[in-house]
Amino acid sequence: MSIAPEADSSGGNSEDAPVVTADLFCVHCGYNLRTLAISGICPECASSVRESIISGPEVDWARRARRGLTWLIAATAGSTVLMIPSMLYYAIPPSAFVRLYSCANPLYLLLRCLLVVAAFRVTRASPYLPKPAVMHPLRLATRWLLLTSLAGRLVVMIPAWSSGYLQLTTEQRFAIHALATLLELTGLICLVVYLRQMTSDRQPGIVPWSTAIVVMLAVLLVWNEGMLIRGYRDYQLQRAARRPTTPAMTMKVLGLLTSMAYVLLWMTMTLFFHKCRRILGAVIATRRAEPVTS
Repeated sequence: MSIAPEADSSGGNSEDAPVVTADLFCVHCGYNLRTLAISGICPECASSVRESIISGPEVDWARRARRGLTWLIAATAGSTVLMIPSMLYYAIPPSAFVRLYSCANPLYLLLRCLLVVAAFRVTRASPYLPKPAVMHPLRLATRWLLLTSLAGRLVVMIPAWSSGYLQLTTEQRFAIHALATLLELTGLICLVVYLRQMTSDRQPGIVPWSTAIVVMLAVLLVWNEGMLIRGYRDYQLQRAARRPTTPAMTMKVLGLLTSMAYVLLWMTMTLFFHKCRRILGAVIATRRAEPVTS
């Protein structure tokens, strides 16, 4: 990925010094610095040409994407911690779990909001995106899938909306929750593939990480949807005063395995986002030290 305008570097004296060969506007006054020496100054405001190169729009895009990855790390790391109450459900009294979950639920929604905002920042439109034919559809899919998923979770998890204003039935909440989970995991798959396309040219070692995460997300998607369908079926049988088809202990074990899978997923995604952030940081640092591509 190119982070600066190209420059010629054919000679060593001042006349043959590297020059800006593309339109580049001064970050202070807007003067077009094309044809000026990289080591020179702007004739309008006397600011450094090099400063405008390293502060150019492509570097600014990389900085914004890197900051978005920082927010993604915070969201996934926080989600890892908040999965602990789900695992404690199988080891503490139900009454204590309800109190613990009631405290964790608002934090869970805040982290989901942070995840969506961070994803929007990382997938910000830019003419400098590599492989635009592939990345533009991934960018849009990531945004809409995660945003729609967040809307569904807010509807289900905020009682004033689900039970008060919308007056949703239990069946409707089950359906919305299942759809939101499906959209969220699919959106995360698109986000991981998007980041792989963005960084794999710089660091091919990121590809196995992204492949492993995509496989984990796909498996968890199928598993989680199956668990939701099974839980809804048992709920219907209980309403009909019939014995659930799945033993309670089996459901607890399956629930514990699901929670552990989510913890592993969020931890792996946190490390993946950290690696992507380091790659973008290295690109920015390299261009600061040597902003000219010869």
